[in-house]
Amino acid sequence: MEQHDAVSKWSEGFSLDVIKSTGMASCKVSNDRTYMICIDIVTSSFGMTKILTLTPSTVVINKSTIEIEVAEALPKTEQERWRLVKPEEIIPFWPSNMEGAVMHVRYTHNRISSTAFAFNQKHRTLLRMDDEERPALQVEVIATDFDGFRVVFGDYKIGDSPVLLVNCLKYVPVAFCQANDVRTQVLPPLHYVYYTWIDPTKSQALVVACRDQSVSIELNVSQSEYGLF
Repeated sequence: MEQHDAVSKWSEGFSLDVIKSTGMASCKVSNDRTYMICIDIVTSSFGMTKILTLTPSTVVINKSTIEIEVAEALPKTEQERWRLVKPEEIIPFWPSNMEGAVMHVRYTHNRISSTAFAFNQKHRTLLRMDDEERPALQVEVIATDFDGFRVVFGDYKIGDSPVLLVNCLKYVPVAFCQANDVRTQVLPPLHYVYYTWIDPTKSQALVVACRDQSVSIELNVSQSEYGLF
């Protein structure tokens, strides 16, 4: 629990009279927040002892080499609560809205923040960070066996991007941008660029323009290693 929250109410009851079971329990506190707890029940090899494992529904793991901070993306009327995550550290993450389930990450030393991304569905992508030394940060959301999620951050390595664009034209530049975004980039002739999405929560489609023609390319990222939705 967060330090400012009061002691929660008891969760709903669940049976231990099972050989093996996984599920989720909810614990409410006075400020209308609900804490989701993953429950895993297994029977020991002895046959009589029940092993009960309780874990947060969402945890954040920092496998990068830099200190980061994470916060749930909240409405403008609510203040975001940033949590520090040191390299190789694991912390519980208690969202206020698991249905929306959108998160920001930022570097601790300069407060440069990413765009929002979803953390309640399995995906892997590259987050843009407006920093010259560390221009991007990897994130992977992993669904656990207990119906929870692990949000894992890692360092960017050259080539770790959802899209590689190659302009094979000898004399003509190509312009491109994410669909429904006005920030257009130009790729010179016989050049290539690694590209990641401006907004990971929006449609993963590229609009490519050459001379007076343009086309929208919908990328089937669900079959990709970096698939998001």
